[in-house]
Amino acid sequence: RHGAVFIGATSCTVQGKFAAHLYVPIDMHGCNEVDCHLVHSEIDASNTNAADGAGVSIGHNENLAGSHRCSVSDTVIIGASQGIEILAPSSDIVIRDCTFRACNHMTQIYNQSTDTSLEFGAITFTDNVVQDPGSYIVNINGQANGGVSKPIRNLTIERTKVRGGTRGYRIYDAQEVRLIGNTVLDFDPDSGDYAFFRLVGINYLTASANIIEGVGRPFYLDACPNAV
Repeated sequence: RHGAVFIGATSCTVQGKFAAHLYVPIDMHGCNEVDCHLVHSEIDASNTNAADGAGVSIGHNENLAGSHRCSVSDTVIIGASQGIEILAPSSDIVIRDCTFRACNHMTQIYNQSTDTSLEFGAITFTDNVVQDPGSYIVNINGQANGGVSKPIRNLTIERTKVRGGTRGYRIYDAQEVRLIGNTVLDFDPDSGDYAFFRLVGINYLTASANIIEGVGRPFYLDACPNAV
């Protein structure tokens, strides 16, 4: 079914090569996992049968305690619909030094469908590489299921290197977002959504030192009152 499942675990580390699983290969199950880490691994999610096709799921839509101080590092994820899925109320999540190869999304983050009052803690993506993404590299919607306004409280995406793709970062309804030092090469914008950063409903937005080549409109902002 899964390659590894963390259920209420504390201070656990897993590494390995994972492929041909029925469901999400790595599942942090939303049962108050603390200090659990996936390191030095390879995940081939191209033949995962789960509808969402995530390579790693952090949190769960039925177990609502979340996962906390957990990380994924130095890991290659291949062919996932969403490389990393994160569900509230997970907090202090770090994704670093990973490569996402032929995944639709590096990450997809929505608010909980089963309890829309739950909020996220800090989420950080740092020093990752994305190759040939199939859709929005970052696909985040804090109001996808209604409920509490702006449940994504603190999101940082920094020093991501992207090559290829037709759709960039789409981030809706968050309290604070930082986009720092991201680099994009060989991007061919989709005619229906030609801005690389599509940012809507973010209370505090910081964007700095991003390099976006070949994009006529790097940013589209709406309802971002404190953007710098």
